[in-house]
Parts: sequence; structure tokens; C-alpha cells
Amino acid sequence: MRTDVGYLVSSQARPDGTHVSFDRVQVRTATSASKSEQKEKKDKGRRPRGNTLIINESGRLRDLVLSPEVQVYGRLQLAGRTEAEPIPVAALLAAVPAKGRAVPLDLRYNELGYVIEVRER
Repeated sequence: MRTDVGYLVSSQARPDGTHVSFDRVQVRTATSASKSEQKEKKDKGRRPRGNTLIINESGRLRDLVLSPEVQVYGRLQLAGRTEAEPIPVAALLAAVPAKGRAVPLDLRYNELGYVIEVRER
């Protein structure tokens, strides 16, 4: 099953389902990030986050469709909890305009390419 990490930057209800614009990023551990930064001297959208580095070198947004059965799990920013817990899809979509690029998410897809799980990192 395919997975991605990134940010939801917008959403729109359409006749074929809820579409989201997704900005994919790379996540590196402190060790691999350090090696990467030694090779690359330019700072292109790098933002430290704990022991990881989030790298966003591409401005490309992807149009994805949420499965009608999508499961959403929030933590600190989406649910106010330290452990992931289920939250309504509407709560995720309501947070996108204000928090979109501030909430890193893990997305999982089914074999048809629909997003079946969204999990706050």
C-alpha cells in the first residue's frame, strides 16, 4: 500500500468526492539530514522538527480524492492529544485553511488511488 507525507493546503467538495490539494514532502532523520545538508549548501524549504528534517523542494501540489470511508487520526494540532485518536473528516477539512502547512500528515492510499487514511505525524 502506498503512503506519502506532506500537507493538505486546500479541499473542495466535488460530485465525485472530496478533493484535497496535497503538498508532498520528504522526511529525513537527523543522521541522514545531516549528511544531506553537508552535500547541499542551499536551504530550500527545510524546517527542523524534533529529530527529523522536513524537506519540501517541489512546489507541485497533487489533487487527491478522499475515500468515502477515509479514517482520520489527529494528535496535538488536530485533536489536542499526545496519542493519535480518530477525529471526523470535517474536523480535518475545517483545520486546513488555518493550519494546512503547519500540520504534517501521513496519507495511505488504496489500490485505486483514493486516500483511505490520514494520520497527523
